[in-house]
Amino acid sequence: MKTLILVLLIIYSAWQTETFEQSYQEGFAFLQARNFQSAIAKFKYSYKINRNYKTAYYIALCYSRMHSVDSCKKYAQIVMNDSQTPANYKLESRNMYNSTQSNISVSGRMESETDK
Repeated sequence: MKTLILVLLIIYSAWQTETFEQSYQEGFAFLQARNFQSAIAKFKYSYKINRNYKTAYYIALCYSRMHSVDSCKKYAQIVMNDSQTPANYKLESRNMYNSTQSNISVSGRMESETDK
């Protein structure tokens, strides 16, 4: 019985990872297309599955592009407070936190497409 539960948990975990990856990639595609509402929905779904600074960063970026100050600040704060966040993400998140204008190109990434 324990073995069956373990196998089911492993299968469920693998399915969730695929769902995170697909939603994350779709979110970035929407971001590049400047469809910020759809990007936010996809990134938030990804964030529920795997809470990490990169996904929170892109949510903050979308809100920044929409000039939604409070929501941008909420997610930028998450990025700044995450101990795993590299300095460049913290700096850009601090910039977004302090202003609704971001200097990051929507078509560019701070990471390569394969980095997650």
